Amino acid sequence: MRYLIYVLFAAWLVTQPARAQVTLNFVNAEIDQIAKAIGAATNQTIIVDPRIKGQLNLVSERSVSAAQALKTLQSALRMQGFALVQDHGVLKVVPEADAKQQGVPVFIGNTPQAKGDQVITQVFQLRHEAASSLVPVLRPLISANNTITAYPANNTLVVTDYADNVRRIAKIIAGVDTAIGRNIEVVPLKNANALDLATQLQKILDPGPVGSADATLKMSVLADSRTNSLILRASSQARMKAAKQLIAKLDLPTQELGNIHVVPLRNADAVELAQTLRGILGEKVNAASTANSALNSFNSSGGGLSGMAIGTPGMPPLPTGRGSSAARSRSGAQASSLSNPFGSSVSGGASNSSDTGSASGMIQANAATNSLVITASEPVYRNLRRVIDQLDTRRAQVYIESLIVEVSSGDMARFGIQWQAVLNMDGTNALFGGANYTMDKDPGTNIVKLATSPYLAAKDPRASLVSPAEGLNIGYLRNYGKFLGLGGLLQALNSLGNTNVLSTPTMVTLDNEEARIVVGQNVPILTGAYSQAAGVNQAIAPFQTFERQDVGVTLHVKPKITEGGVIQLQIYQEDSGVAANSHDSSGGVTLNKRAIQSTVLADDGQIIVLGGLLQDKYSDGNSKVPVLGDIPLLGSLFRYEGKRREKTNLMVFLRPVIIRNAQDAQRVSLDRYDYMRAQTTNFGTDNWLVRDQNTPVMPGAPLPLSEGGVAAPALGPQQRSASPSAHQPAASSALGVPPNARWLNDLPGMDEAGARPSVDQQLAAQANVQPGFAREAPSSLVARMIPYSFARAGQILAAHQHSDSLEVWISERTLANSLAEVARQFGALRLVRLAADELVQAINRAYALQDGSAAQVVGEVEGEVDLSRLMQDIPEVEDLLESEDDAPIIRMINALFTQAAREGASDIHIEPFENASVVRFRIDGTLRDIVRPQKALHGALISRIKIMAQLDIAEKRLPQDGRITLRVAGRPVDVRVSTLPTGHGERAVLRLLEKDAQRLNLDTLGMAATTQVQFDKLIAQPHGIVLVTGPTGSGKTTTLYAALSRLETASTNIMTVEDPIEYDLPGIGQTQVNERIGMNFARALRSILRQDPDIIMIGEIRDLETAQIAVQASLTGHLVLATLHTNNAASAVTRLTDMGVEPYLLASSLLGVLAQRLVRRLCHTCRFERPDGWHASGCEQCGQSGYQGRRGVYELLVLDDAIRALIHQQAADVELLAAGRANGMRTLREDAQRWLVAGATSLEEVIRVTGE
Repeated sequence: MRYLIYVLFAAWLVTQPARAQVTLNFVNAEIDQIAKAIGAATNQTIIVDPRIKGQLNLVSERSVSAAQALKTLQSALRMQGFALVQDHGVLKVVPEADAKQQGVPVFIGNTPQAKGDQVITQVFQLRHEAASSLVPVLRPLISANNTITAYPANNTLVVTDYADNVRRIAKIIAGVDTAIGRNIEVVPLKNANALDLATQLQKILDPGPVGSADATLKMSVLADSRTNSLILRASSQARMKAAKQLIAKLDLPTQELGNIHVVPLRNADAVELAQTLRGILGEKVNAASTANSALNSFNSSGGGLSGMAIGTPGMPPLPTGRGSSAARSRSGAQASSLSNPFGSSVSGGASNSSDTGSASGMIQANAATNSLVITASEPVYRNLRRVIDQLDTRRAQVYIESLIVEVSSGDMARFGIQWQAVLNMDGTNALFGGANYTMDKDPGTNIVKLATSPYLAAKDPRASLVSPAEGLNIGYLRNYGKFLGLGGLLQALNSLGNTNVLSTPTMVTLDNEEARIVVGQNVPILTGAYSQAAGVNQAIAPFQTFERQDVGVTLHVKPKITEGGVIQLQIYQEDSGVAANSHDSSGGVTLNKRAIQSTVLADDGQIIVLGGLLQDKYSDGNSKVPVLGDIPLLGSLFRYEGKRREKTNLMVFLRPVIIRNAQDAQRVSLDRYDYMRAQTTNFGTDNWLVRDQNTPVMPGAPLPLSEGGVAAPALGPQQRSASPSAHQPAASSALGVPPNARWLNDLPGMDEAGARPSVDQQLAAQANVQPGFAREAPSSLVARMIPYSFARAGQILAAHQHSDSLEVWISERTLANSLAEVARQFGALRLVRLAADELVQAINRAYALQDGSAAQVVGEVEGEVDLSRLMQDIPEVEDLLESEDDAPIIRMINALFTQAAREGASDIHIEPFENASVVRFRIDGTLRDIVRPQKALHGALISRIKIMAQLDIAEKRLPQDGRITLRVAGRPVDVRVSTLPTGHGERAVLRLLEKDAQRLNLDTLGMAATTQVQFDKLIAQPHGIVLVTGPTGSGKTTTLYAALSRLETASTNIMTVEDPIEYDLPGIGQTQVNERIGMNFARALRSILRQDPDIIMIGEIRDLETAQIAVQASLTGHLVLATLHTNNAASAVTRLTDMGVEPYLLASSLLGVLAQRLVRRLCHTCRFERPDGWHASGCEQCGQSGYQGRRGVYELLVLDDAIRALIHQQAADVELLAAGRANGMRTLREDAQRWLVAGATSLEEVIRVTGE
């Protein structure tokens, strides 16, 4: 009975007018029944998750609107722990925990627009506070089943929760995300030392991090040693006033007698720094004794590179002058020759060598606390503190990865026949004779020894039996009574041996400090022996002396970082071992040693290799019986031959990486940790008998940064659905709607006459989005019920087939006779009105997504090849979707072009092989096999392409280039054709260029925000050169087109020189290069300069003449944009100077260089996350590749005065790169890390694209 009431109530709601009032009276009603009733009242489709069970009480005292009834249901569900979400126009009732995984609306900005109990996602952009620090504050305010996540890369918060709670969160963020006061003042000091006082004040005035105390108390104190002043920044004037009062109380003359100061050091070594300061004060510093003491200290701890002396066993000395002692001696000598700014005479002869120091001051070092004790007057002390502050800086470290490989191989072969016979045997006497050999001292080779071994062993049990040699041994045995005699022995052996010794040590050491790794044993080496008789007729007492040495793999490395960022490496690598059979030698053991010692230069991250072939030993032996062994053929029975070859290779690979700060050190540590964790996680066995009982367990992976790690939100554009019309308009007289057609929707704001609303009216209507009609993508099968030519000409699209009617999409441009013809053919119609531009796009998408592909056409083509139909003419511009030609080859070519455009292919490869022809598409930078037609069809395919490109089909001996202009789904496509003769026929490569430039926008290329801002400033300059570099297919031209689209064309004259013209840009004069008629880049540029251009774009700088014209144009007031083929931004300067451009001209004209690459984007359908990053398994959506689409990676070098000076000096690439990084430039690999963090690509793809 209860369900009958629900049905009657729902039927009553359906019969009410659209804006009727309803009264809610649900008591203990099932949730799904209530959802159906309210869905019918609001004309909405509400789907209830099968897991949703329960009853609700929904009662209203008075009548409410249908929209209010829906909101009431939404609030009631929220109280029960459920959520009503909208996903693509359909309302779903799901558990609250699953709401965030649905297609909820996404809003970007700090002012939420949504209201009520709907679940939304809001992206907040913070300006002052760190996003990760706000997460712990806001998390308790978020519903338990909803989320808040910080994205540190651009300092944003992603909140998914109910709309009313999100609005409350927005108010909290607005109150918290405020700027701290900017009150800054400089306080000069009269008596106190600024460096000392700044440290004390910072501890007193700053309460700590923002999260641990009141943020309004935060204060910063910096010391300026040059003026002996303090720089204060406070959050309020009150805090600033209190700080200045405290400083005034502390800035008083000292009341203590004496001038002794204790200076603790943060980074420098007190003992070494004291020696430097003494030299500055004029004291005579015994640099040699200081260095020797340091060496002695180092030797006592195990020795090293600089601690080895000449003749010391284990390692030879480094080249003269490269040790730390020599460097320090030179630095001390240089310091002693400087003028003294501290008031005392500084010279080698006049310096005071006593321990009391010079008259200006005395410096002592306390190694236990790493502090300096300075006795000096106040002016001298202040100058010393300034020097200390500059020297007491964090030293860079060098992380060194090494790979030590030793490969030894041996190849041995021997063959021979031996004979013997018993000539006489009487009692215990025996006479043997024969041809016997012993090769390479191998036991068991001599046939006589082998035969007599059993006889000797029988007489003397202590005698050992002799075993045959290795290899094939074939013998003939004869019984001579008391023992066996061997009549003949054939031996054959071929032996191959390989040994691979691999070691991969890694180490981190300070700049100019030695690192040492030893893996092996400590072996005693005999150094002397003598004996002494204790007395007459007494035993001799031997005495021996030993020295213990490290034997094994040893690596000594001492790095030194130069000013330009180049690393000088002093290397010593040794691989040693105890020789076999030398343990019992009276002279002691013998060591085998292979060592490499060198000093090399390496860039940051560069791999260097040392070593090579160390030994190649060849031996050949031949034993034979005189005369008999020389007999042809028969002589092989009386010969024994053996050959042996041994090779030893030793290779040492080193890769130094500079660690300049704590972040670099943390990154290296995490890399090694991830590697160790991966190795431990992958450890295991599939043997079910031997279980992994003791598998080590690593600690858990780091949490997201909001809780300790990173989370990458998956953001998408805001989904909007069309608003339903409150009325159904009458049929437009201009359109002539057939009587058997009815409206399903209308454009928001369209009047009764069917007039198109203004843009303002459309925007105003779309701002009020209500749940209503939502269009699904049209079915390609239904769309093809109407030919494409008819659909495009009549502006009509068959979208969906219903049980009683056909859904047709039209616009105000739809022809009345076309609509009447469709109604006559298909009967009842359901009409959906779209904007004219939207309908055109829908038609193109529907017909471009048709199911037909090249693979489906191949079967038809292979059974029907009509070459005579290939010779027909082709229109200049043809839309392939309009082609109704039934010729199989033509349909196959059309299918290839259509499928390539649909899948986003950049190139089509048609390649002949011995038994088949292969068609491949280059998609996202990689080639994929599409179809394999029979070999007989290849010639027809090539001929058809030549006809379309207007090439000579009879010429098959020479390469040819041509062009095809066509349209696919309404989009203009320019096809560049290149044919090349090969051994199995002609191959063709077709480059597809979509000439629609509407999607060219810098904002959509994927640049980082800072990079895009800098690039915008470069292209806004009035003159100069801006280069975009990278390999072929890296998107250089697309970036330049996007830059041109950003410029104002109404007030500027923009001209381009291209080969080819890839996109048609409105308002820009584009010139095509044609080498056949002598129209090259240089000639075109000279002509363009006479056309009064403001901005010139050059497709590629290929030669010196083009480069010189570009430089001259930039110097005469033109902005020049061009591409260049280099690997990175810094290499562009070297490339141009190698062409012949003068460095001073280049430094004056070049503004910046943008290097770029394209990394493939992981498929969103099949990607998944593992502890080592994001991966993809491959699916139908991405063609089983795991990638779909690409993203840009950029490296922008902006020239400043320092870099221009380096260019003028013809500096190397590494120096330009270092200068750019000092200005904040991020390399390609560093820029790619943001895509890794966001989960957009994989680590393997980044390594593949960025190299190393």
